[in-house]
Amino acid sequence: MAAVFPLILVLIAGLGLAIQPPTNAALAKASGSVVLAALTSFLIGTIVLAVAWAAMDRTSPTALKGAPGWAWLGGFYGAGFVAVLAYAAPRLGISVALTAAIASQLVAALIVDHFGLFGVRVEPVTIGKVVGVALVIAGAVVVKRGEARLVPRRRPGASCFAADWSAKMPPTHRYPASSTWQKLGSGLRRGTALMKRK
Repeated sequence: MAAVFPLILVLIAGLGLAIQPPTNAALAKASGSVVLAALTSFLIGTIVLAVAWAAMDRTSPTALKGAPGWAWLGGFYGAGFVAVLAYAAPRLGISVALTAAIASQLVAALIVDHFGLFGVRVEPVTIGKVVGVALVIAGAVVVKRGEARLVPRRRPGASCFAADWSAKMPPTHRYPASSTWQKLGSGLRRGTALMKRK
């Protein structure tokens, strides 16, 4: 039962992790800079943490003197993660980008746990853990292939209104050029032609 509350907190944080890439991608799209988007995201996060520290914690920064040198690199990893996902999410899709990121995190976590790196408790790698990571990686491949099938293919001589319209959208919003979209495109063209005649 002692692990239930931390698990709930992690699940809630995971929801935020899924929402963060599209929000940062929106900042990158508006500004035209992935780095500025990541900087803005970190700046807002810094302000939130500063308020929380001032209101609830107020531990003296001098307490950080005893931290090892590698402990100061956490912000570097975080900045790279935020910037890369802001760049990759619109191109790969949120599900694929996050699944790939989680898969790499799990592989690194297995290595860190197995050898007890960075001062963590040693947790030997088991077959079950390896199978779990393999399933996550396989899931990323399956999701990517599933999204690739949604990209419309243009048939020679066929009406491509829906295909062209869909191709201009971000990968996460592409839909197959179904007969419904083709009918919609045909109707719009007919309406335009009638307006020109009048």
